[in-house]
Amino acid sequence: MAWLDEGWIYRAPITIQNHTANNLTGSATPEVIATISPRMGKFWDNVLSTFNDVRITAADGVTLLQFEFSGTPSKANRTATIHIANTDHNVSTLYGSAAANASVTVWIYWGNNTNGLA
Repeated sequence: MAWLDEGWIYRAPITIQNHTANNLTGSATPEVIATISPRMGKFWDNVLSTFNDVRITAADGVTLLQFEFSGTPSKANRTATIHIANTDHNVSTLYGSAAANASVTVWIYWGNNTNGLA
């Protein structure tokens, strides 16, 4: 699988369950809210305090997805919730009639302190 860019040192998967019924906006394109666990030490130890080095990609590892942090993330308190817009990861849309418990993955990247991101 492709890597976003050599400037990003770390990535981790975010698994999205088939969430058509949980569509947040009522539109045809599902959205996702993901909370970064305080126990995800590698993230908290290496993300910039501004969170400017965070990127979210589709399952291919390179297609950037739109996202924003909900509320105010805090590296010191290890709290961050990400709202990923327009994910279009409805499993049945992607794979035909899929099982209700099927899932897809998006990737969160962090750890880039180059290219003016710091």
